[in-house]
Amino acid sequence: MSKIKKWSHKDQVLFFETLSDLIQSGYPMREALESMMVVLPNRKNDLNCIRGALAEGQTFEEGILGYVDRTIQFQLSFVKLHGDLGAVIYEIGAHEYERNAQLQKMRSLMLYPACLLLLTIVFGTMLGSFLQTSSKVDQTFLSDGATRVIGSILGIFLIVGGQALWRWYNHISTLKRWLFWLKVPIVNRLMKLTIGYYVSFHMGILLQSGVGIAEVVKNLTQLKPGRFLSEIGSAMMKHMQQGGDLIDYLQAMPLLPTEAQILFSTGKSQLEIGKDLERLARVKKNQLDKTIERLLLLLQPLCFAVIGIVIVSLYLNYLLPIYSEIGDLEI
Repeated sequence: MSKIKKWSHKDQVLFFETLSDLIQSGYPMREALESMMVVLPNRKNDLNCIRGALAEGQTFEEGILGYVDRTIQFQLSFVKLHGDLGAVIYEIGAHEYERNAQLQKMRSLMLYPACLLLLTIVFGTMLGSFLQTSSKVDQTFLSDGATRVIGSILGIFLIVGGQALWRWYNHISTLKRWLFWLKVPIVNRLMKLTIGYYVSFHMGILLQSGVGIAEVVKNLTQLKPGRFLSEIGSAMMKHMQQGGDLIDYLQAMPLLPTEAQILFSTGKSQLEIGKDLERLARVKKNQLDKTIERLLLLLQPLCFAVIGIVIVSLYLNYLLPIYSEIGDLEI
């Protein structure tokens, strides 16, 4: 069996967009995948492998595992709860299309600053190499051993600390990773909106399908151990066995948006709450897109600030001592 290679993001977007259109047009999954070979001829072997996995009784999530991003796999994992694969594929297609547009915009914004930063670094490197050939300059300000020792110590500290942090991050559970990012400044806003969007959308489908909360928790505990949803289900089940309320648990995580907590206290029917949660998911998705747009607008000025710091550092480290020596010679 050949090694599974993840598709490019462009192919993933095209795959889910087209697959969603085919399923909504009434195509069965296997026939839709066969038609996809015309749209993605370079992925024909992969699509045949996915069709073969479905024929062996595997789920769509299991068949496509390894070909798509983890965020998509996370979305597909909810299908085991509510069974509405078509709605999830449609949502993935729309979401990934917008995400691809945001990535393209980020690349266009980063192109000029990246080129400018590269030229600045090349200039600094060439200037440093040139000045090191001058014994006079080397004796005055490039032979500071203390500075090099401090720099080496800081470098070792950063490498060791980074490795320890990475080792710790890989050993903690998926749920704890999400909760960790919820505490990181700037990122926490994006994570709250992302989780709020995912939870509201899939819980809305669940409630509209007629599945009760208790049944959802039971199904979550039966999923493959180590997965995000499995960990959530186990924690929920433990909380329920201790006599706790699920809404209070989700609020304490925090995984459930504040607006969703209010919806559960309105006294509406399960179907109405499910529809409201789907609408809330759209609101959270719009807020997420607007937040990403604002961050993209700040990206280019931030890059120029970094370039400015590099230029000032080059001036202070190399050019200022030269000007000082020239002034001393004139005196």
